[in-house]
Amino acid sequence: MEGEDIRQAYSESTKSQFLSAIKESSLPLIKTFGQKLLRDTLCDDDVFRYFMVVALSMFLCANSSTLPSPFYLAPLIDVSKERVMGWNWSKLVYDWIFSSISNYKKKRRSTIGGCRYFLAVCLFFLAAFIYSVICV
Repeated sequence: MEGEDIRQAYSESTKSQFLSAIKESSLPLIKTFGQKLLRDTLCDDDVFRYFMVVALSMFLCANSSTLPSPFYLAPLIDVSKERVMGWNWSKLVYDWIFSSISNYKKKRRSTIGGCRYFLAVCLFFLAAFIYSVICV
């Protein structure tokens, strides 16, 4: 898939620009973004921003922090259709999971980040393979 590399778009000003877009002075907890999604008063841009923060933080690019990572906030500043479609979201998820696995191995972490769906599918196929070797 073509598109701009999200991790390369990160700069020192990314976090402050994102905070300005969501009208906050500091980065809220992931839980706060989920709670804001339940309100009926959000504009479409904010619904998309908050949904993506929750989806990225909890599922696609998960880690053990209660705050969203600033590394994927750049595409959530300008959420016009043209800009959103111009980012390489699949590369972000791919890079994130392999970076998480590398950090887990190198730094002997007790938790592993990355796409929960990908990890679940891999575990399923590993279990199915082991079952087929042992039981067949």
